[in-house]
Amino acid sequence: MAAIVRQGLHCHNQTVWQKKEPKMNPVIIACDIHDHVEIICMRRYEVVLHLLNGSLVQGLAKNTRSSAAEEFLLLEQQGEQLEVPLLQIQYIEVLTAGAPLAQIWLHPAGSCAM
Repeated sequence: MAAIVRQGLHCHNQTVWQKKEPKMNPVIIACDIHDHVEIICMRRYEVVLHLLNGSLVQGLAKNTRSSAAEEFLLLEQQGEQLEVPLLQIQYIEVLTAGAPLAQIWLHPAGSCAM
């Protein structure tokens, strides 16, 4: 049975509620995808995150962080730090002009990975 929990993720003054499913198999993001995410952070690109729940979060990519159980993309949004779980991101749209990649897909379209 799934439970609705507050993750503390805010986008545009709204709290994003996420469905926590029981974990069956861990989903691992490929190393080359991690490399692209780290590059957008090093270059401080402006991005829009397209989350699996349909929400959009815009901000400046700052860093990545790992805990024992989860990895996060750290964004700066209106002067505040925001942590977004990588596995909640379907794809990252890069807004900064001249960036070598326009999109980074963490989950392919139609994927049931969560």
